[in-house]
Amino acid sequence: MILFLLLVAYSVTFGMQNKALFLRGKIKLLDDMLNCTYCAGFHGGWITFIALNPVDLSSYALFFQSTIAFALASAAFSYLLDTLARVMEAHAEPIQIQEEYHDDEIESQESQEQ
Repeated sequence: MILFLLLVAYSVTFGMQNKALFLRGKIKLLDDMLNCTYCAGFHGGWITFIALNPVDLSSYALFFQSTIAFALASAAFSYLLDTLARVMEAHAEPIQIQEEYHDDEIESQESQEQ
């Protein structure tokens, strides 16, 4: 279950950093945080923990401690996955993608064959 929660937290982190463009360009501190995977991973971690775990008000202190601990674990996990992805991308060979034909090009090729 913990691996699942960490993967969800990484997804939230990735989404905040790369897909939530409405967060960018408003506050410099927020832009700096979104450029730091460790920082964004911390915030993605507590957001995930609170969203997926019901708040137990009878043991609020334990819930708070668990939230902080998970946020720190999420920060480290997000940083690790992001670093691994960057290393793999740096060592990957470029892929050649064949261009797609448009309908009119296909028709002209068919007429030339006939």
